[in-house]
Amino acid sequence: LWIVKTNSSGAIEWDNTIGGDRSDIFSSIEQTSDGGYIIGSSSKSGISGDKTAPNWDPTQYYHDYWIIKLDFAGNIEWQQTIGGIEGETTKRVFQTSDGGYMVGGTSTSYISGNKTEILIGGAGASGDIWIVKLNSAGTIIWQNDIGGPGFDDIYDIEESQDGGYIIGATSNSNSGGDKAEGSL
Repeated sequence: LWIVKTNSSGAIEWDNTIGGDRSDIFSSIEQTSDGGYIIGSSSKSGISGDKTAPNWDPTQYYHDYWIIKLDFAGNIEWQQTIGGIEGETTKRVFQTSDGGYMVGGTSTSYISGNKTEILIGGAGASGDIWIVKLNSAGTIIWQNDIGGPGFDDIYDIEESQDGGYIIGATSNSNSGGDKAEGSL
């Protein structure tokens, strides 16, 4: 991951290359209320380079969510590797109104690693939306696997005014699992 901070004229103030020994893929970044930044990424890396936690897949074939909190100068404050023994792809992370963080992405893992939710989509190429709520220190508060019997893929998630979350996704699932309507 290459994070670059510029000033209002576009001149570079600082940059930071963050990664491990395998594939690390950037997804999203947002400024946090303390002037720092929260980064959403997906990683195959084990403990190496900047990564301090192992990949939940011992073969390192699949990606996990890799959430990184930076301070205002681009230094790592904390990081969290979240996933099961198969694949997770982070799509978005943002700070919530309570000072914690919401992570939205897609998962093909059954209950394993630190994933405690069942995979609704089943084996094979199916995957589900997987949202994970973190506290301000990056500890998992709750998680929810959302999907139907086919493949469901999140594209965006936002906090709603009532304190819940609204998710935009695509789905090829027929009705079943969490999905009330079939694909058209």
